[in-house]
Amino acid sequence: MVSKMTLARTAATICADVFCIFLAFLPVAVLYLSGAAPFQRGFFCDDATIAYPYRDSTISSGTLMAVGFSLALLSIAWGEFVSVRYGGDRPCSSSSSSSAASAIAGPPAIAGGPLRDPLAAALYARIGSFLLGAALSQALTETAKFSIGRLRPHFLDVCRPNATALWGECGARVGGPNYVQVEVCTGELHVIREARKSFYSGHASFSMYTMIFLALYVHARLRWRTARLLRPLLQAALLLCAVYVGLSRVADNMHHWGDVLVGFLQGAAVAAFVVFYVSGLFRRHGVATSASPDGLKSDTNLQRISNNA
Repeated sequence: MVSKMTLARTAATICADVFCIFLAFLPVAVLYLSGAAPFQRGFFCDDATIAYPYRDSTISSGTLMAVGFSLALLSIAWGEFVSVRYGGDRPCSSSSSSSAASAIAGPPAIAGGPLRDPLAAALYARIGSFLLGAALSQALTETAKFSIGRLRPHFLDVCRPNATALWGECGARVGGPNYVQVEVCTGELHVIREARKSFYSGHASFSMYTMIFLALYVHARLRWRTARLLRPLLQAALLLCAVYVGLSRVADNMHHWGDVLVGFLQGAAVAAFVVFYVSGLFRRHGVATSASPDGLKSDTNLQRISNNA
């Protein structure tokens, strides 16, 4: 029987964690809800890097978010279920099916945190970690976009500069400065603002964050000895998906190659930080383990909590 104090502690811990995720995402909410405008950077009259035509996105933001979150959450749910169900809760010799599943699942999840049920605790820890990292990655990306205001490759196409004003800034200054700092655009305001948020690529940072997180998750959870090449193949496929998303942004004239590269680096860095320092997937501090017959480490803490639940 769970005491009221335990329930209160559980509720307080969950509320604190949700609040932390909210704080991580807060900069994004403030920037968009306040109607903030990105930094208004000027441009050189002869800058050909911002004179490309506008193209619709090959992969829209909505599609990227839907696929990324769905793939991550479903993979985590499946991985933690198999890990908790077959990785440590049951003896490996109980059945051939559980032994096979143990070989796939790898080390079992660590039970703990605010929840007593091993599966609920594992899902809470892994999904919470993923959401925190996604919020941090997005906050870093949007802060950079609004602060730097780098012009997208298709900026002039959507800016539609006023010919008279542009001539006054460029054509009339032969031999003089040709950096346009005044507002000469006549296009739609919200489109122009979006065209000032090239650095760095949000598609690249989110896709790389999600795929690196899943690649490391697969490394921690997938241990199928009969198909040793399956794990690296899946990891390579995940990275290929992230790279394709980034390259599509260059092909669509949405970003410069440097924007995509920095987005990749930021997404990978946040994913590594979350996996190794937040999620607990690769650490076993203070947890007693015992080796099972097939060489897997069985978490005795998990077994004990599962039996008492």
